[in-house]
Formats: sequence, structure tokens, C-alpha cells
Amino acid sequence: MKIKEKMCKSLWFQLLLASVVGILFYNASVPAEDAEEWMPDPNLRRIVSETLDVESLTIADMQRLHDLVSDSDGIESLEGLQHAVNLKFLQINESQISDLTPLTGLVKLNTLKLDHNLISDIAPLTELVNLEWLQLDDCQISDLTPLAKLVKLNTLILAHNPISDITPLAGLANLEGLLLNDCQILDIMPLAELVNLRWLHLEYNQISDVTPIRSLTKLERLTIIGNPIDYTQLGNLPAELRQCRVDASGYKAPIAERIQNRDYPATWVKEHTLSVSGQHTIEIFTRFDLVFGSYPFYSLRDPITRREPTTRWLTRWGLPPVLKNSSPSPRVGHIDEVREVHTEVLRLNPNMILLVGLDFESGHPDDYGEDWEGWLRDKEGNRVTLVWGRHATEELIDHRIDFTKPVVIEKIVQQAKSISECGLYDGIFLDHWTNSTKLQGIYTKEEEFTARDIILRRIREVVPNDFLILVNAGREKIRRWAPYVNGIYMETGRDLYDLHPGEPEGHTLAGIRDIEDALLWNETNLRKPTLNLLESELSPFKPIDGPEAKQRNRFFTAMALTHSNASFFMFHYDAFYWYDFWDAPLGQPIGGDETKAQLYENREGLFIREFTNGWAVYNRSGKEQEIELPQEVSGWNSGVENQRRHTLVDLDGEIYLKAEMPPTADVNGDGVVNIQDLVIVANAFAEAAPDLNGDGVVNIQDLVIVANAF
Repeated sequence: MKIKEKMCKSLWFQLLLASVVGILFYNASVPAEDAEEWMPDPNLRRIVSETLDVESLTIADMQRLHDLVSDSDGIESLEGLQHAVNLKFLQINESQISDLTPLTGLVKLNTLKLDHNLISDIAPLTELVNLEWLQLDDCQISDLTPLAKLVKLNTLILAHNPISDITPLAGLANLEGLLLNDCQILDIMPLAELVNLRWLHLEYNQISDVTPIRSLTKLERLTIIGNPIDYTQLGNLPAELRQCRVDASGYKAPIAERIQNRDYPATWVKEHTLSVSGQHTIEIFTRFDLVFGSYPFYSLRDPITRREPTTRWLTRWGLPPVLKNSSPSPRVGHIDEVREVHTEVLRLNPNMILLVGLDFESGHPDDYGEDWEGWLRDKEGNRVTLVWGRHATEELIDHRIDFTKPVVIEKIVQQAKSISECGLYDGIFLDHWTNSTKLQGIYTKEEEFTARDIILRRIREVVPNDFLILVNAGREKIRRWAPYVNGIYMETGRDLYDLHPGEPEGHTLAGIRDIEDALLWNETNLRKPTLNLLESELSPFKPIDGPEAKQRNRFFTAMALTHSNASFFMFHYDAFYWYDFWDAPLGQPIGGDETKAQLYENREGLFIREFTNGWAVYNRSGKEQEIELPQEVSGWNSGVENQRRHTLVDLDGEIYLKAEMPPTADVNGDGVVNIQDLVIVANAFAEAAPDLNGDGVVNIQDLVIVANAF
């Protein structure tokens, strides 16, 4: 070979080697900061890195991203997500997103949820033809044309958008769920061909003609309150639609509004507690702001066909039964029957929230039979049981359910869906939802937790956006499930248990601080609307109405008031007692989260929070404290009236009411808030009184206060 040829080949080889080495060196030495170039939003980068469990995010990592969930993380840009070509589930709610261009090529997306963002242009979604669930609640969308090609859509949620023309939806024949409430819709004729719709929300639009609904014979739920329609049209619906749940009345305020409008102290109770104590009066029932129990739905049973428990629950409280239809599969919630059930309850307490407990980990053999495939079984195939207590000579046994199995997950999800549609409840409660495992070591922790992920995610997919999910996590922080859960039932137990009368019992200071810390975390990290429940437990050896019980109630009620917007309840094993401390008309908190857990004059362990009608003070400082308030107040428990200086002993709480409290919504003082109060306020615009919100002038805000109190 000639020298020239050798040199050329050598040079070619050197160049090739240099290129390879250069590429390898570049790939090995790309600094972590490069991710800032292709994914500039720091909050998105953080969420993606946490999801993939990587410290230095690369474009190659993005191919491993299949699911991404973020709520209230302040994400402004989706740039960089275009590299997540295998992404199937994307949820980024309550952020500042406006540009959807990075999603253009993500054709594997099956579910997309971008509620509460700044989105107006949805053209980048045009080619996402595999989408089955699209949720863009509370954005700035008006043009739906880009959705016309998304024919695989099963669920479409576009509530709270300035939408008037829904013509592009006419060809989406696979839709089963459609939410278009709080828009600007006049004509619903394009919906007439969507014959597979099962639930349809059209409340608070400008619809006057519901004729197109006549063709939607598969509808199970129709919500049309707040429209200028002649409701007699509903009586002419086809026979197939007469068992559909129809919400056409406005007697029930939205869930978030009821939570916001509660007065404090807020209280809650388990229906079972009232049952065992014989407190079966609707007056006691409606004193509480939240009640949950097991009726009419039992653990993992079919709620549609179990008619007798529903009737028993309703008649127990003096309410008429709901299930009057004698067909083989009656539906809960004819418009007249729903009104019969709820109007009396909500008349007595307009802000009441009703939950039902839903078991997911235990059941009874009588319900399913010994051979049911959903039982949890050991390696030998035996059903797993757990003895958790004893009553007299009888063992109390939990028959464990294997909630990793698809058949069980489907049962749980359908149960939650039925509860959301029945017209009785605002949410569900799941017990024993802590960071510990429940399946007796038969599955790994990750296998069990993944199953619980799926349960919550699938429930969220089939229930309304504001449907509440509360879980019992005790004092734990359930970071993994925070995006799906609205509140924690904080069953705090006790740090010291007295097995016999006279033994020490109660809480240690460290335990009290743990409860405070968990309560604060729950208030700021869970899904909105947030509604937490705090519970303190009283020894069964101590009288529920004794001085020690009353002080403990004041202490924990004041903790709830100063550290949260939570409801509180004092639990006793065998009795129920309404503490008059809960009757104090404290009003509503002044300010937001920044007012929670604030120290009085920076004194350790002494907390204070202002409400519209006074202050709540909570003392765990280790000593008696003297406080001075900005004006003369009266202690609700102490009885000390019209003084600025007050004394509060250690491990106690107090409510101090202002001498001059703002007027109530009952402006004319006739004992009921009605149209007369509304007229009085409307006629006093720009005047100094009746200034209900205390801003110095009568205006539309005062009018809203009266309207919400109807």
C-alpha cells in the first residue's frame, strides 16, 4: 500500500476515532444544568425528577416517564415534555400553564388533566387521537374546534370556561361523561347524537330548551340547575330517562362553598356514635358540620340493589325513604325524592357535609361466600383473618380482602361511583389509609401501595371533580396520595393508655406537637377543597361530661381553631356528649393559611387566631398565661366579661368573643334568612349598615353573604 493511501486511511481512522470519543465524552460530561435548557421550568423539572427518581435529569430519562401528577406546584411551561414520548397519563392542575405546544406529538396520551390553568388555545391537542379522558376545568377556553377529531374520548370535562358553541362535540359518539357546567351555552342541540352519554352536567348555563336530551336514553345522571328552563319539560322525558338522577333544584350549595361558609367551632361525628348512644334526632344530627357513617352503603356491596338499609337509615332520622320505585334495579335520586331527603337536613344546617364509609380492606363471608376470588389468601390458599378485639366472649375478626386484585379494585371504584351518583352524599371515607402495609406481608410494600394508587386514581376518574375523598391516616403525612385526598381523619388516639382506672392516660408534649405538625401539613398539602377532621380520644374510665373531659375538649378544639380550618370531635367509647364550648359563635377565620399556628407575642406554646367574632387561644406552654387583646372581650368558658386581659391555664383553650360582633345575615332579626333580608341589603348599597363583612360599606359582597345563607 502506498504511503499516501496509508496516510489517508490513518487520517480517516483518527477522525472517526475522534468523533466517537467526542460523542462519548459529550454524553458522559453533559452537566446536570443542561436540563435547564431543554426543560426551563424549575418546578416541572423538579416534579419530573422526583417521579423518575433521578438527580440529573436527561432527555433519555424522559422515555421512562409514563405518568406525571402535579397539583399546585406553580408550573408555567411544559417545554421539555415533548421528549416524554411514552407518556400516557398527565395531570398538572392549579398552575400557570398557557402553551400546550410541547404536547403536540405525545400521541400515546390516554388521560390529560389540566384544571385551573391559563389555557385558551387547545389547537396543539388536535392530533392526540388516543385521548380517552380530557379535563380542562376552569381555564380560558372558548373554541372547541380542535376537539372534533378526538373521537376516542370517553370523558370530557370543560366546566367553568367561556364556551358558547359546542358544535364541535357533535361527532364524539364515544362520550359517556360530559361536564359543561358554568359556561355560556345556549343551544345543546349538538348533544342529541351523543347517545352513549351516561352522565351530563349542564348546570349554570343559559339553556332554555332541553328537547335534545330526549334522545340520550342511556343517561344515568343529569344536572341542569341554574338554567332558565321550564322544569315541566322534565316530566315529558322518555320512559328510559325517568329513573335518571336529575338535579334541577338549587337547594344544595356546592361542596366548596359549604366548607367555606361554615361557622366555627366546626364539629363532626360518626353516625355510629349517635346510633349507639341513642341520639336519634335530626336536631342533634344537623348540629354537626360533617357526618359520616355506613348507611346506605355497606362494605363493597352493590348499593343499587340493597334497598332496606337505605330506608332504615332515612326513617331513623325522620326522613322519607328515597327508593320508592319497585323496578328490579331502582335508582336513587328522582328529583322529588332527593329534595325530600335533603331539604330538611340542609334547612337546619345549610353547610352540612355528608360522607359514607367505604371499606376496601375487609368484608364478611356472608356477603361474598367462602370461595370469592377477592379474599386475601396465604401461601397455602387459606383466607387471611385478623383478630382485632373482643366483645364479651366473642372475638372481633376482620376478614381481609386482597385489594390488589382487579376484581376488587373494580368493585371499590364502582361503589364510589354509585355513591357519588346517588344524591345523598358529598364524598367517601376510607379507613386505615396510613403509610404502613395492610396485606400481612403477602405482597411487597410497593405492590400494595401501587394498588392503592390505582384505587384512588380510578375513583377520581369516575366521580365529580369536587367529590370528597377523606382517609384515616392518624398522625401520619401521606405524601404519596395527597393529590387525590381532600382530607385526613386524624384519629390521634392517645400516647398513654389506661388499662385500669387510675392509671396515667392522655397525650405527651411530644405527641401533642406531632398532632399539630400533621394537622398543619394536612391543611396545606392536600387536594382542594380541603376538609380535615381532628379527633381526640377520652378514656372510657372517665366521665364524658366531667371537668377533665371538658378541659381536654377545649384544648383540642382550640388546637383545631388556631392551627387549621378542621372540624373537631371528642370520642368516647360508650357515650356521646355535646359540649357547650362548641356553641360559641366565633364566626369565620380572618385571613388565610398565614394566620394558622401563630404564637401570641412570640411565646412558645401559646397560640392565637382571630375570627370575625373573636379570638381562639390555645395554651401548651407549660404554665398559666396572661394575654391582652386589642379590645374588650368575654371568655366563653371562663365567664369573664368585657375585659381586655384574661388568664388561661396550661393545657387548655378558650374562645374570647368581641363585645361588638358584626351583624348576621338575618338582617331584620325575624329568625330566618330570606328575601326580606336580601331586599334590606340591596336598598342599603353604599351605606354604612348593615355591613355584614365589616369592610365599611354595604356592597355586593354583603348581598352574597345573605344569598348564601338562605
